[in-house]
Amino acid sequence: MSFDIEKTDDNIKGVISFGSAEDYWIFVDQGVKGAGGFKGSGRMRGQGSDFKFTNKMPPLKAIIQWTKTKGIRGRDKKGRFITDKSLGFLISRSIYQRGLQRTRFISKPYEEMQTDFAEDIQKAVTEDMNAVDNETKVEIKIGKK
Repeated sequence: MSFDIEKTDDNIKGVISFGSAEDYWIFVDQGVKGAGGFKGSGRMRGQGSDFKFTNKMPPLKAIIQWTKTKGIRGRDKKGRFITDKSLGFLISRSIYQRGLQRTRFISKPYEEMQTDFAEDIQKAVTEDMNAVDNETKVEIKIGKK
């Protein structure tokens, strides 16, 4: 993840880059509703999300790579190791059926930052206005409509 500031003729904007996860981070942040159809215990994840699995499961190749990176090995009922492909399929199917829990790892800090930023601007503008006109006390409030 990286952060960069870009300046144009009329504004300045911050740009956050997630590298290879560029197309994926929004799903981790907001969660994804599962397609349903799972049996047994467990619960649906991704409640409140705009995203939902419909007809495509998560990519098997990415799940297999993740299990290898994490050193996760699956076993069958007799305790024998199962193949990485089988484990990847089981995890992928579970994610497809149950969904992904929302983490709000970007949206929550962003919302908090906006509140703090609005308060800082409000304070700075009030101080500037009061410095210009010592006779009239100015108080500025920035809030939601």
